Amino acid sequence: MKRLPALFLTLGIFAVAPTASGKPENGQVFGEWRAFCESAESGGPEDCHVFQHLVAKDTQESILHAMVLYTPKRADPVMILTLPLGVAVRAGVQVQVDAGEPRKLIFETCLPEGCRAGMLLDAKALDEFRKGAQAGVSFFNLRGKQLNLPLSLSGFTKAVSSLQ
Repeated sequence: MKRLPALFLTLGIFAVAPTASGKPENGQVFGEWRAFCESAESGGPEDCHVFQHLVAKDTQESILHAMVLYTPKRADPVMILTLPLGVAVRAGVQVQVDAGEPRKLIFETCLPEGCRAGMLLDAKALDEFRKGAQAGVSFFNLRGKQLNLPLSLSGFTKAVSSLQ
């Protein structure tokens, strides 16, 4: 597994850096979600997040990396989606849980590993994800073709609860 660099992503007006309120076991599996923990650079407690990673069957290239983490300044968790380079950045990305209302996210930055968009999982959003079975992530490539990816919510509740 590739080690992810420390994340600094601006979502609106607040900065997001990974932190852990709890400590799942590194590599612990929760349905389709897995925990990742690493030592904090400051020597403090481990930084942990949970994630789900999808790769293209034919090329084995990453097509979606979804992670959930708690940040130092927020009580609610944040979800960060990383999609491959070559997405239509201005079109953004949509996330829909089951048949619920789609949420539009904007891409905040693109790095060598992909383009990132994030959302705060407030009480309402977190409840939808916890009760849902499947989420869909939709975006457009540079040719204008819409791509729809599945995001399993199997194990999501336990995975996020492990961070608290």
